Order: sequence, then structure tokens, then C-alpha cells
Amino acid sequence: MLHSAQSGERVVLRGGILVDGTGAPRRAADVELDGDRISRILEPGAPSDAADDDVSGAIVAPGFIDMHAHSDLAVLADPAHAAKLEQGVTLEVLAQDGLGYAPVDDRGMRTMRERLAAFNGSPDLDFTWRSVADYLARIDRGRRSTSRCSCRTARCARR
Repeated sequence: MLHSAQSGERVVLRGGILVDGTGAPRRAADVELDGDRISRILEPGAPSDAADDDVSGAIVAPGFIDMHAHSDLAVLADPAHAAKLEQGVTLEVLAQDGLGYAPVDDRGMRTMRERLAAFNGSPDLDFTWRSVADYLARIDRGRRSTSRCSCRTARCARR
């Protein structure tokens, strides 16, 4: 289950088991959200004026980072990207293995589409971007469900 309060909404996730990502042992805790941010970690049952959401027995954790995503086209073809969210992923690193769809020239785009079709398929997209900035702007035009960052491709490093 993925939970994110709406912008400006305050919610306390009550009764969950907190796994905070620091290496500390899991523990019972209530977690207060302010919009899409964790605002406080509370002792179980501690008072709060935020709305309660009973998550008894569920693991409560911050979003996970997918360090090796290969979702470069999936984020454009399906901006909701539910498969990642359902796994708790909130940040993806794109352009893995030195391969990416930007920056490219026309020939490079054709080559990347041919070479990466096995990973990414051939979705019906407008492949007119050429710079990293244009590619990331194209992603941002859709309804973003996860955050993204991009590696520097091998093509850039060779130039």
C-alpha cells in the first residue's frame, strides 16, 4: 500500500511498523504526513491534530529508490507508472548502463530505439526530444507519479 496525503492534508498513519531506512531495528511508531512529506515520527498513540489513518500491522517506510530502472520510455508511455508505486518506489534512476535516449542526434535516436527495444519496447511516442533537458521536460509534462534522475550516458562521456 502506498500512502501520500494530498497537498496540504495532514494525516497520521497509526499502528504501523516503522522501517526507516537508517539501519535501526523496525519498531512500532505512528508517522505524521504533511502533504507528501513525513513531518513527525510519533510514539504509538501520541496525540496529533491530524486525521488518523489506521495502518495496523503494515510496514511503514519512506519511498524506495530504484537504482537500476530501465524505465526510460515507460515513464513517458504510462506516466501513472503504477507498477513502481505499488512496490514503494518513489525515485528512479534512468539512463542505466551508459545507455539513454538523450542527448542524441537523429541517427543516435534511431540507434538507441533499435538497440533498446528489447528492454523498453517500442511505444507509440513522439521521439522529437534531443537534449536531456527536453527529455526530462517531456517526462514532467505528464502526471508524474515518481521522481526521476538520469545518469550521464556513455555517449556523453566519450564526447
